Formats: sequence, C-alpha cells, structure tokens
Amino acid sequence: MVDSEAAGPPGAVPVRERMPRAIWVLVAGSFLIAIGFGIVAPTLPVFVRSFDVGISAASLVISMFALSRLVFAPVGGRLASRFGELPTYAAGLVIVAVATARARSRASTGTSSHCARSAASGRRCSRSARSRC
Repeated sequence: MVDSEAAGPPGAVPVRERMPRAIWVLVAGSFLIAIGFGIVAPTLPVFVRSFDVGISAASLVISMFALSRLVFAPVGGRLASRFGELPTYAAGLVIVAVATARARSRASTGTSSHCARSAASGRRCSRSARSRC
C-alpha cells in the first residue's frame, strides 16, 4: 500500500532534484578519460609504424593501460572516500600532467629506449626511429 502523504496530492508531478554541478564535472571528466582508451586503441597501427615496434609490443602497452585502469579504479574509489572526490581527482590530474611532461621532455632530449636497445645489441635504428634518437 502506498502512503498518501509520501506520494503527494493526486495528479501531482514529482519534483526531481538537480544534481550538483561538481557531480557533472566529475562525470564529464570520467567520461573523457574512459573514451581515451577508445581513441588510443584504433591508433595502434600508427604507434607500430612511428615507434618501429611490433604489433605485440604496441598491444601490450594498450593492454597495460586498460589493466591499470581496472586495477586502480577500486583504489581511486577508496581514496575518494577518504580524502574527497575533488582532491582525489585533482591529484590524479596532476600526476597525469607531470608524467606527460616528463615523457615529453624525455622525447625532446632525444633519449629513446628503443634506440638505446638497438645500439646495445649492435643493431641500427630504423630511419623513422633514428630521426628521434
């Protein structure tokens, strides 16, 4: 049986509460991060050509990206519960920004682990990889 007070007057339209703006920002950010994998995966052949690696190596990188998201999602949830959603989200953005900057600076200084491995094994880098070495 339905409580008449809880249901409101007959014929009344229930009022829906609006979600706070902060929730929509978090949802949008999470959505963009999630589609990041969908953007990266189709570019796998480009990675294979540009880094002069095999399809297995490029697939491994993409798979590790997906696996790390799977493993760290519960950890992120616990951190958000303990420290709050916004500080946890901001810390994640800072970590990604610093890692991206370090990777970019490493690439611009000409250090390439692929070229270093090739030189150590006595092989030559491919022409595309040599231009980055």
